[in-house]
Amino acid sequence: MLRFEKFPPDVKLRSYVHYYFVISHGSSNSLTHNHFHTNHPQGTFDLMFALSGGVRLENYKEEQFQLNQIFVMAQQEGYFNVKFDDNAHILGVVFYAESFSKLFNLPLTELTNSGCQLTDHLSSDYQNFYEQLHHFKNDQERIFALNKFIEKQLSKVDYSFDKMDVLIRSIRTGKASEKIEDLARASNMSERTLQRKLKANLGIGPKSFSKINRFKEVLVCISTHPEYDWQDLLYRFGYYDQAHFIKDFKRYTGKTPGEFLKSTDDLSQLFLEK
Repeated sequence: MLRFEKFPPDVKLRSYVHYYFVISHGSSNSLTHNHFHTNHPQGTFDLMFALSGGVRLENYKEEQFQLNQIFVMAQQEGYFNVKFDDNAHILGVVFYAESFSKLFNLPLTELTNSGCQLTDHLSSDYQNFYEQLHHFKNDQERIFALNKFIEKQLSKVDYSFDKMDVLIRSIRTGKASEKIEDLARASNMSERTLQRKLKANLGIGPKSFSKINRFKEVLVCISTHPEYDWQDLLYRFGYYDQAHFIKDFKRYTGKTPGEFLKSTDDLSQLFLEK
């Protein structure tokens, strides 16, 4: 059985951390032992501490990555599947795209559509904290400690937001144009320079990032407003036609809209930002 809980960050961290979560997975029976759970791309970077067990990530290209202990789930450009080890117990930090690179000097474009073990890439602070997590009484205490730990790590770097960070946030929140020529003009950069800088900070191109965040809003709308029909959604979120809408739906969930609504065990249902 899969258990999932969300926790808000401290007020001081809400510009950097979207939320924390805990996932635990009990022993599997013969019917669910090899079961993958599907999730849609989040447009975020998830730092995870696996106190026990781990996960196997399968991206939309069917490439697989085994992840244990301390690892990051990088940007995904399509739906992805996750299989949890028996008795897995994992704490996660969901970083906004514009804040993750402030803490971690990683080649984000190389990590796209994958996950990465961070044991050899982090300071001893992280390994020591990982060991401490095992000694807390419950997940509430662990999340409290995790919040304090992330705050401490941010205090060691320059985490003020520059022009590029503000632009990424504008794209993420739908307040900026999807067109690179408009973004370049507003940023006083060449299209090529802006494309390169954004991809280095996001791991993916700005257009893909914008489409992923728009689709997340679509899923939230479907979940919170079941009375909307598909034409309402097409108009509300600026899709050219139904064919483009269904194409995005299949790319980001692996399902048609009708199939998605009938699914009950997708991680997408848990990660929706209601």
